[in-house]
Amino acid sequence: MNNELKPCPFCGGEAEITQEYMGEDKFRNIVCVQWTAMCTSCFAKSPPIYQADKIMAACAWNSRKEDNQ
Repeated sequence: MNNELKPCPFCGGEAEITQEYMGEDKFRNIVCVQWTAMCTSCFAKSPPIYQADKIMAACAWNSRKEDNQ
Protein backbone atom coordinates (compact mmCIF):
# COMPACT_ATOMS: atom_id res chain seq x y z
CA MET A 1 0.00 0.00 0.00
CA ASN A 2 1.28 3.45 -0.90
CA ASN A 3 1.19 5.73 2.18
CA GLU A 4 2.29 8.83 0.29
CA LEU A 5 -0.04 11.77 0.93
CA LYS A 6 -1.76 13.45 -1.98
CA PRO A 7 -1.40 17.22 -2.41
CA CYS A 8 -3.95 19.41 -0.66
CA PRO A 9 -7.24 19.48 -2.62
CA PHE A 10 -7.63 23.21 -1.88
CA CYS A 11 -4.19 24.77 -2.45
CA GLY A 12 -2.00 21.92 -3.77
CA GLY A 13 0.34 22.17 -0.77
CA GLU A 14 2.10 19.31 0.98
CA ALA A 15 0.42 17.48 3.84
CA GLU A 16 1.79 15.84 6.96
CA ILE A 17 0.38 13.50 9.58
CA THR A 18 0.07 14.88 13.10
CA GLN A 19 -0.57 13.01 16.34
CA GLU A 20 -2.20 14.52 19.42
CA TYR A 21 -2.76 12.95 22.81
CA MET A 22 -6.29 13.78 23.94
CA GLY A 23 -6.26 12.54 27.51
CA GLU A 24 -4.87 10.35 30.29
CA ASP A 25 -6.38 8.20 32.98
CA LYS A 26 -5.56 8.60 36.68
CA PHE A 27 -2.41 6.50 36.22
CA ARG A 28 -1.17 8.83 33.45
CA ASN A 29 -1.78 6.24 30.75
CA ILE A 30 -2.73 7.62 27.35
CA VAL A 31 -6.39 6.80 26.76
CA CYS A 32 -7.04 8.59 23.48
CA VAL A 33 -4.82 9.46 20.53
CA GLN A 34 -5.99 11.54 17.58
CA TRP A 35 -4.30 11.30 14.16
CA THR A 36 -4.93 13.97 11.54
CA ALA A 37 -3.49 14.81 8.13
CA MET A 38 -2.99 18.55 7.69
CA CYS A 39 -1.83 20.78 4.83
CA THR A 40 1.33 22.69 5.76
CA SER A 41 0.31 25.63 3.55
CA CYS A 42 -3.39 26.37 4.16
CA PHE A 43 -3.86 24.15 7.28
CA ALA A 44 -6.82 22.19 5.86
CA LYS A 45 -7.35 19.02 7.90
CA SER A 46 -8.75 15.56 7.39
CA PRO A 47 -11.31 14.26 9.86
CA PRO A 48 -9.58 13.06 13.04
CA ILE A 49 -8.94 9.34 13.40
CA TYR A 50 -9.03 8.16 17.02
CA GLN A 51 -7.11 5.18 18.41
CA ALA A 52 -5.84 4.31 14.95
CA ASP A 53 -2.53 4.89 13.24
CA LYS A 54 -0.74 6.96 10.61
CA ILE A 55 -1.84 4.71 7.76
CA MET A 56 -5.53 5.23 8.54
CA ALA A 57 -4.99 9.01 8.77
CA ALA A 58 -3.27 8.95 5.37
CA CYS A 59 -6.20 6.98 3.91
CA ALA A 60 -8.65 9.57 5.29
CA TRP A 61 -6.65 12.41 3.69
CA ASN A 62 -6.23 10.62 0.36
CA SER A 63 -9.86 9.50 -0.01
CA ARG A 64 -11.66 12.06 -2.14
CA LYS A 65 -13.62 12.21 -5.33
CA GLU A 66 -11.44 12.42 -8.37
CA ASP A 67 -11.65 15.68 -10.33
CA ASN A 68 -12.92 13.95 -13.49
CA GLN A 69 -16.02 12.40 -11.83
